[in-house]
Amino acid sequence: MAYCTRADIETVFGAANVATWADRDETADPVAIAARIAAAITHVTDFVNSYFRGSRYNVPFAEPLPAIMKNAVATLAGVWLYEGRGVEDFDPASGAPGHRLRWSKRDAEATLFAIRSGTLQVDITPIATGTPEVVPGKARTGAADAGVHL
Repeated sequence: MAYCTRADIETVFGAANVATWADRDETADPVAIAARIAAAITHVTDFVNSYFRGSRYNVPFAEPLPAIMKNAVATLAGVWLYEGRGVEDFDPASGAPGHRLRWSKRDAEATLFAIRSGTLQVDITPIATGTPEVVPGKARTGAADAGVHL
């Protein structure tokens, strides 16, 4: 089961952006674009299942996902399409290389981290007998610290 749809990704980034990012060969072939978007959705769904496996939640998740989680998943799928184009952005002020969607990606990863850790409570049925996973070591402050990277 996929955790987002093309329409969800288009809601986050706009249909024109999603189509452009999915058109790697710049052929405007709607079949190839749809296949690339489907690959992004599959990739992110598999990532989310892997990330939540071993946590207090059963995967795969049942529909419908909470809106905040669906938005995070759609954001990661859109970023995957964007990054797949090999786009390199530059900060107009400094000229330093950057990634214009990096903050969107970090926010989506942080949302998934907060859900997995229990900091953000959502309506997903946890495993009845499970307990949250405890990772020994330093305190986790965010997705980047937790190694959540798509």
